[in-house]
Amino acid sequence: MSEANAMESVLSALNEGDRAEVAKFMKEEQARANMNSTSQEFTDMCFKTCVKNFRSDTIDNTEATCAANCINRFLDTNVFVFSK
Repeated sequence: MSEANAMESVLSALNEGDRAEVAKFMKEEQARANMNSTSQEFTDMCFKTCVKNFRSDTIDNTEATCAANCINRFLDTNVFVFSK
């Protein structure tokens, strides 16, 4: 039995309220996973864009400012998109 068939079998055995609760949980988990993935991609992009000196174990003020601005743009964009 495939994993999808096994999941269908388990879900069909639940009552309506439990199925709704599982569906809500899965939707929330998927949204969380999507946000984590997007956040990771954005962090990677900001790091690649802003951090140029790999000879030091710290970032300089210019790199820190660039990273902060990059991340703030990401957060502002998310707030704007999710407020619509």
